[in-house]
Amino acid sequence: MPHHDSRSAAFLNGKAAYGASASGYTYRESALAGLMWVPFSWIIQHWVGLFHTVVRTVLVTAAWYLAPHRRFVAIPAVIVGVYAVTIVILERRWHRLNANVACALSG
Repeated sequence: MPHHDSRSAAFLNGKAAYGASASGYTYRESALAGLMWVPFSWIIQHWVGLFHTVVRTVLVTAAWYLAPHRRFVAIPAVIVGVYAVTIVILERRWHRLNANVACALSG
């Protein structure tokens, strides 16, 4: 049997290092990954990034507490749903900006 240090053994037994549960990483990573939308919102000067960050954080937190035994299904489903809404918003923005450019160029 291969030798593992105590942190490896804890992780292999269903616990992450330092006593946190392995599923805790799903919540933290999901919440932290949503923060990238704050500078994106500032860069494009549009509210969609703040919307994505806030809604994603609130819904991931809700999924974390409301579906403790289905976290690995609920959290990704929330993230996919928030991305779908965000993509629709960004697509509409893109069409609106392109229509404005086309009008400016033609007229």
